Amino acid sequence: SDYYDLKRLNPSYVVWFGPGDRMDLPANMEALEQLFEQHEPGSAVQLRKFLHEAAYKYEVGMNEFVHKPSDSIREFADWRILTSMFRLQMFTSMSKHVRSLFKNEKLIKLLEFPVLFLGATPQKTPALYSLMNYADMALGTWYPMGGMFRIVEGMVALARELGVRFEMEQEVSSIYVPNGRAKSVTTRQGREFQADVVVGS
Repeated sequence: SDYYDLKRLNPSYVVWFGPGDRMDLPANMEALEQLFEQHEPGSAVQLRKFLHEAAYKYEVGMNEFVHKPSDSIREFADWRILTSMFRLQMFTSMSKHVRSLFKNEKLIKLLEFPVLFLGATPQKTPALYSLMNYADMALGTWYPMGGMFRIVEGMVALARELGVRFEMEQEVSSIYVPNGRAKSVTTRQGREFQADVVVGS
């Protein structure tokens, strides 16, 4: 990165199944396959298949979903997306998909747990989200040296380079919204800021 240093973690992370029962997820793919084989003979081949499918979902997901502004459902009525619906496994649950390939309960839990970050269960989450497994197992877990705040500092530095001016410690007291469109914000200090776009969160 131009703004902070990233280091790939090894192990990528540790999963605890209970007291003294842990699984360290290696960053190296060969070591990861060996770990799977230790728990379920023949599962390395299944893991390769699983991640190959997940790589396709990741590519389509990043290129066709993530970078669209989501202004309208019509954005997703694209023939490339529509023809990929079954390959993306939009109508199969993550739980069913994982269990069709693996039998070992620890491996199943390991592969299902990333969807919990979506606030959902594997039974109610489309298998499309195995793209999260591809991201963490194939692309790796990376840590910004100096801590997570380095990412914030990097974003601020880039924004300033692009001409953004920051006003710190300005508590907004009101947003002026004539005709249903926000035009300006006023702070408790009595300052008014005109804006083309107002994001209130």
